[in-house]
Amino acid sequence: MSDIEALDPKMIERYLRDQGLRFLTNQDGVFVVNFYGDDVPDYRFWIGVEGPDRQFLDVRVMTDIPLTANIRPQAEAFVSGWNHFKRWPKAYLEDDEVRGRGFWIVGENCFALKAGIHQPLFDELLNVSIATGRQLVRESSAALDGVEELQHWLSEAG
Repeated sequence: MSDIEALDPKMIERYLRDQGLRFLTNQDGVFVVNFYGDDVPDYRFWIGVEGPDRQFLDVRVMTDIPLTANIRPQAEAFVSGWNHFKRWPKAYLEDDEVRGRGFWIVGENCFALKAGIHQPLFDELLNVSIATGRQLVRESSAALDGVEELQHWLSEAG
């Protein structure tokens, strides 16, 4: 049986290396993992240790390219339905405040691990977070596919 460890970014790095995933770390020490899809937009995960006591494992997913403002009502409806029926990861909209290019649908799992965790359970939490995050990207992409083109066509048709 594995020993319980205090939550540490080294656990994230160990997981990513064991899974053979390529990653970067940002200036805050958050691990960034990019995924490229043929049937969905490219997306990335941010995985980090957060909180005042660094006791929270935070896993977020979002697409690389933001959605445009004209489909926000459909995105809000998708997020509402996702959170009602799926609940995990929690989905919400985040505006691109830096560049003003639109918004993203973000999926987030956050785990309070102040008591510590052993690596096999930690790995399982990340496996589930990545799998459900991928599902969120897939389902949101399918739900919003063509909506932007339809909105443009309707505005052109008058």
